[in-house]
Amino acid sequence: MLKKSKVPSTLAGAGVAAGPSLGADAALGALMQWARPMAQMAMQAGLNHAQLDELWRMAMVEAAGASSKNVSQVSVATGLHRKEVMRLQELIDAKLAGQTPEPKKRPWASQLVLKWADWVSREPHLGVLPLLHEAAEVACFAKLSRSVTTDVHPRAVLQELLRLGLVSEAEGRVSLLVAQFVPKGSADDALGVLADNVSDHLQTGLSNIASDVASKRGELAGDKWMEQAIWAEGISLADVQKLNATAREAWAHAYRLLYKQLLDTPEAQAPQQRMRVRVGMYVAAAPQAVTAPEPAAKLGVKT
Repeated sequence: MLKKSKVPSTLAGAGVAAGPSLGADAALGALMQWARPMAQMAMQAGLNHAQLDELWRMAMVEAAGASSKNVSQVSVATGLHRKEVMRLQELIDAKLAGQTPEPKKRPWASQLVLKWADWVSREPHLGVLPLLHEAAEVACFAKLSRSVTTDVHPRAVLQELLRLGLVSEAEGRVSLLVAQFVPKGSADDALGVLADNVSDHLQTGLSNIASDVASKRGELAGDKWMEQAIWAEGISLADVQKLNATAREAWAHAYRLLYKQLLDTPEAQAPQQRMRVRVGMYVAAAPQAVTAPEPAAKLGVKT
């Protein structure tokens, strides 16, 4: 079972109550690295500086306000004028009040694909299911859908999976097109998945750093979650592509192992003890900056 994480004050307090816990120069360097791909995305979306400035101001006030709603304290922590803090707090409160509700996520879509893919791994012929079948012993899409959710009609589930490019339908039969839940819908859908993945990855790293800082201060430290990477320099594109293929094979194995473990994990009974979890893997590759020639490739592990 998953343990409930104890989030240390250095992460939750945003520097208002506990004071800065990270070096300013190191933080600025990290933010600059993160800002480059975000700026590229903003340019692709046609966003301008004014929109990003407003977004950043709101994010800072929201982070500082996590530990204090005192306008003066938030103003000192963020460097924003008190009137600006009050204006932004009103916008944040309006957002939280639900004036602009966020679209509801559909966890049943990923759960259905996971379950169906597990069936196919054991019985490949189940990759194609009849939409409906009256016989109890015969698997069909409607029964699969109802085993995952009874809140949404199987036809509505099917339409969503078709929209995401995860299944196809022809002559009353539904085919699973993927072995994993990777939506092939619009760019906005893909961006939503990316936002969730990157946000959780970043939060995990920051939480681990905060845990280390808390330990050094003799404070209660939170759980440390796995967050590691292996890297290399000076290798060819062909070798990077081979590495990418190896990583896909490794992830397919890990995916099946994790899915089976999650399938056997009971839901926590007490609502306040329930947690969500995300486990992921990625491969990043880019041309290396040309420097003085080096005799061999470099290899490293980031922990």
